[in-house]
Amino acid sequence: APAIASPAWAPARSRARDRPALAGRSRGPTRWSGSSRRPRLAAPQTAAQGADDLHVRTTPLDGPPNTKTLVAVLCGGPSQERGISLNSARSVLDHLRSEEIDVECFYFDRALRAYAVATKEMYSNTPSDFDFKLRNGSKNKNMTLNKTFQNPDELAAHLSERNAIVFPAVHGAFGEDGTLQLVLEKHSVPFVGAGSASAGVAFDKNKCATTLLKHGHPVLHAQVLLYADFKGLDEAPSSECLLKIRQTVHSWFRQRDLDVAKGVVVVKPTQGGSSLGVVVALGVDDAVGKVTECLREFAGDVLVEQHAGVGGKEFTVVVIETQTGPVALTPTEIEVLGSFGNGDVGPEDEKGKQADPPNRNDFESENRHQDSNDFVFNFRRKYLPTSQVVYHAPARFGTDGLAQVRAEAVRVFRTLGLRDFARLDGFYYGDSLGDDAAAIDWPGDGFERRKTQTQPVFTDVNVVSGMEQTSFLFLQAAQCGVSHALVLGGVLANARARYGIGTVGDGSEEAEVPSEKGKVLSDDTRKVPSKRKKKRKVYVLFGGDSSERQVSLLSGVNVFLKLRGVGEFDVVPVLLAPGYCALDGATDAQGNNAVDKKQNETKAFASLENTPVFRLPYASVLRHTVEEVLRAASSGGGTKELKATQIKIQTELVDGGFFDGGFPATRGTDTRAALLDFFDPVAETLSAFAASVALDDEEDENGRQLSVVFNAVHGGCGEDGSLQDFLQKKGVVFTGSDAHCSRVCMDKMRTGETINCANLPGVGVCLKKKVTAWEMSALVSRANGDDKSLETFWQGLLHSVGADFRVGVCFKPNSDGCSTGVARLRSSKDLLAYAFAVTRGERTLTLENIHDAEQKNSEKRKKIFTKIEMPAPGTSFEFLCEPFVVTAAVEVFSDESGNESVRFVVDDRVDSQRRGDGEDQKEPRTRRLVEITVGVFGELGFIKSMEPSLTVLQKNGGVLSLEEKFQGGTGINITPPPKEILSPKIVEVVKDRIARAANVLGIAGFARIDAFVDCETGDVTIIECNTVPGMTPSTVLFHQALAATPSVEPGEFLANQVRLAVRAREEGGRR
Repeated sequence: APAIASPAWAPARSRARDRPALAGRSRGPTRWSGSSRRPRLAAPQTAAQGADDLHVRTTPLDGPPNTKTLVAVLCGGPSQERGISLNSARSVLDHLRSEEIDVECFYFDRALRAYAVATKEMYSNTPSDFDFKLRNGSKNKNMTLNKTFQNPDELAAHLSERNAIVFPAVHGAFGEDGTLQLVLEKHSVPFVGAGSASAGVAFDKNKCATTLLKHGHPVLHAQVLLYADFKGLDEAPSSECLLKIRQTVHSWFRQRDLDVAKGVVVVKPTQGGSSLGVVVALGVDDAVGKVTECLREFAGDVLVEQHAGVGGKEFTVVVIETQTGPVALTPTEIEVLGSFGNGDVGPEDEKGKQADPPNRNDFESENRHQDSNDFVFNFRRKYLPTSQVVYHAPARFGTDGLAQVRAEAVRVFRTLGLRDFARLDGFYYGDSLGDDAAAIDWPGDGFERRKTQTQPVFTDVNVVSGMEQTSFLFLQAAQCGVSHALVLGGVLANARARYGIGTVGDGSEEAEVPSEKGKVLSDDTRKVPSKRKKKRKVYVLFGGDSSERQVSLLSGVNVFLKLRGVGEFDVVPVLLAPGYCALDGATDAQGNNAVDKKQNETKAFASLENTPVFRLPYASVLRHTVEEVLRAASSGGGTKELKATQIKIQTELVDGGFFDGGFPATRGTDTRAALLDFFDPVAETLSAFAASVALDDEEDENGRQLSVVFNAVHGGCGEDGSLQDFLQKKGVVFTGSDAHCSRVCMDKMRTGETINCANLPGVGVCLKKKVTAWEMSALVSRANGDDKSLETFWQGLLHSVGADFRVGVCFKPNSDGCSTGVARLRSSKDLLAYAFAVTRGERTLTLENIHDAEQKNSEKRKKIFTKIEMPAPGTSFEFLCEPFVVTAAVEVFSDESGNESVRFVVDDRVDSQRRGDGEDQKEPRTRRLVEITVGVFGELGFIKSMEPSLTVLQKNGGVLSLEEKFQGGTGINITPPPKEILSPKIVEVVKDRIARAANVLGIAGFARIDAFVDCETGDVTIIECNTVPGMTPSTVLFHQALAATPSVEPGEFLANQVRLAVRAREEGGRR
């Protein structure tokens, strides 16, 4: 492919008019230091040099042209994005591995030591979990530790010797700032993505904007504050330092004619990704405080950027390179609705209507009920499903607007000398710029010429785009008919072609070829259709209207993609619409319209059988929330103009040779045949869906093929037995436990009663008392001015469950999961706050966490608050009160060399707790307890336990947060538990007792049981049982399956659940 010409890069200059130019200077050779906040770069090159990739081998590697390709996936690193890096690496691993492509994974710890790790270890959830395993690999029978490299140079030399091509998945500093790329270039190792010079410019937001402005691209006005100019920030900043920051910020506000009291700006580190450290500031005082905090936290330069204004619509677009040049995919618009307490969903009425988008008054009003950062696309909203943010895919810019954004994105890609693929973020101004034009820094004299025109403005560039399963890369590719495997294969092929590496050799891998009905058939099916084996139809059902529906989406997408890769199933994703949804066109089992238009507009469906379901195409599944999936399903395939845009992009990719790199999915076929087929979602009622699934069963030469519903609906009807009972009556085969078991396990009170009645040795439950929402409402009304009544109720609760007043109780919904509504209450005041949150339908509850205070003097004690996600209003009417179980304090810690290990906290048997009266309260702990979570699997009556996972709580007052439970790279779960915490003998005792409890509950297929364990005796206290456990990419179930002997990979584990469901039906089980 011809080299892409790029303008020479000039040294970065301050974009403020009153600052001198920054001199470009060499910083010497790369040095690796585990204690350094950021690795040091060598002298920068020009963007043009980065595009030409100096010092990197451009001749074909030795060996025959069709040898197997070795792809080295690099992940981890020192930045805060290392957890996201693991998620990206897993996607590359899942979708690139084949008989022609070997994928090996290498992980960098914080000290930049690299480890060659077995494939199964890549499914660990959190970097701390992963680092701990690596440190103890030689002692751990379940850990395969192949080779350790003391620094990146050693690893690069190793990869060069093995003729590997690198696929970087390291996000943030080191991975995207050019440091890693420079090392690979030095050792002549071919790699995917931008060269070191281009990456160094693109990663630094100030340098990137300066370069874009110089070469004719508009940017937002900004002021850079250099970390080197402010000494002493590592300690308490001096008054002189604060004054200097204030003078700089105030001067820039005046220069930009911004209101010093209410002017809206964005403060962010110049080097960083994943929206880390990005905050909104209102006025000079707020900006100074946030700049100071940012300088101290990130120990680097900080950018104060003029806010894009309400007219600027935020978007992101992925650009991928072909043999004839870069092609921009369909942009995605990002609409931030506000957090309203930072809950997991935004304000919705009973019909699910979301809040209105922000307007200018939301920022400027002095009586705003929201924080300015409610409208920031931050780390949490980027990686955890939330209705606080809506993705419009494609963006609502019109055909001309989409074309303009795509064209400008290609120009930016070329200007910066980027390669293979990248993601570009920015703002689009439609119709007329108006007042918002003041925020734009125009190149040259272009302001008057462009101020009434539509205009995209780019603000951030990601040279290593996130590659989580539903990331923008995969969403935008799928909208153009390109699957996960095809887009990653095409990116890899483009890099191979640049280095002169031959095409992948012949072999066999499942190809994605749409049939005449839009169904995906395998490559071997196309070659020998007369002998093909009919694939079993599997419908992955997800969604629902419980507070767990967003996690259900994560699970459903993961199950869909994992089963799709197994090869023996024809997998169809199916959305179970939220209960408030009633759509025109949905039909019942007789083909009649399920509900008239008036009912559609005024009321929800009264029965489960009339709930709409949607059979979805590939692209419709890869959405941020269930509501977005529903909108995509309801709108069908989009307008003719939109479809024309998607086909145009598809044609550009095909004509550009993006699929011509010998990737197995396109080999031996017409290129377009390997692309995903476009078809509109099919809407019907659940009753009609179940009837059609029952009729799906067909026979081929191998006998009857039963269709299966894979239940991924968490909470609500998915776990309370309603869905199971309905499917059982319809004769539909489904995964998991039956209706009776589901009802028992969903009701935590009944779960405890069932376990107690069985009298299992060494297995018990906590005492429980049920409290209804009506009782809480009555408590709130009585407590107004009646502290004695409130205290009496509180003391009665403590007595009924045998709780110690110094420890408190645990309150939780009786039939809900995902840690929503689970809170530690320490006083009657906390109980009243919880009751208020329930009766008022609050999305979050904030309680003071006095347990962590260290100051003896209560006046100096720093208050620490815990924010708790509450159930969606109207979904929880019964709550449980249990004695709070004080577990032993376990921590994963790092020494000065960056080595991580796990230990009990010293003197953990008695913790000091500060109360409001300033006196020490002792929490008596006679036993050393830890929390574990254990997956169980098997046929009814023959359930076995997998390896337990030790849960390490990091925050939230002793309760797992939503992030720790479901956001990859966040929670710490060590599988199996380290022998320092639980001895191997105790682990075996625990596994046996958990399996017995599971069989008593009647579990079939698979489930997850949470419990407390006595470290000395192995006695188990059951917390709860989830019959539809989380199946997200970071679920502990996969860790535990991979830790088994022999290990079972995630896709095979899920496939086994389908096989178990079929076997239960064929052998005359309950279903």
